[in-house]
Amino acid sequence: MRLERGIITDKSEAIGAALTSGTAITLRPDAHIFSAHFNADRLVSLCRQLAYLHPDVRFLVHDQERGRHISIHYPTGLAAYALDLAGREELPLFSAQLGFFTDRSRVEMPGISVALTFAGNAQLQLRSFLSYMPTPSGGSHVFGFKCALSQAFRSISAPRSRHRNFWRGAVAVIHGWHKEMVWLGCTKSKAAAPGLAEWIVQELKAPLAVWLESTVNRSVPAAATSTVTSMSSGVMA
Repeated sequence: MRLERGIITDKSEAIGAALTSGTAITLRPDAHIFSAHFNADRLVSLCRQLAYLHPDVRFLVHDQERGRHISIHYPTGLAAYALDLAGREELPLFSAQLGFFTDRSRVEMPGISVALTFAGNAQLQLRSFLSYMPTPSGGSHVFGFKCALSQAFRSISAPRSRHRNFWRGAVAVIHGWHKEMVWLGCTKSKAAAPGLAEWIVQELKAPLAVWLESTVNRSVPAAATSTVTSMSSGVMA
């Protein structure tokens, strides 16, 4: 099928047996509508971010000006995102998918996908998403994740759990889902969803504590980086 300016110019038709399954979508900007010059590097960066959130999708970018053909695919999703942010591939990694992300047919369910690791950098980084949209200003989903991680740290017996700077070195990516999300502020960079923060704490605290108990003493550096990609709830930080 082919569309131009919202009008179907070629209808879909059966052309024979397929060797594989799936859908390919090709976009070529219309020069009569998009008059500005496209920044290829920025488009590649955007596709990389989308690929982390959609591990089943492969993005192909054809840069005709530079003769580049770039294939972007991250089958491990947020786990790859967290390790890329940390700058190392051999780090211990916590990865979990709960709720909507394990049963996408039930869209009324909340959901959270999390990847967490620790690097050798003291800076806390934060990347958060709600329903596939970035939330650079955070929201209740970020608050819920921080509460879950804080409670998990305090519940374990590792000495570092009693250190007030336990956030140092954490690198986390969180992506949340909620059917009733609300965008906050004029820039819509912050989001909330009723009851999501409480749900995140309830679902994540125990598995985080188990992972931290087995990891924090033997392999987590004393200083590191934290990155979070998350979702949003009705409780705001």
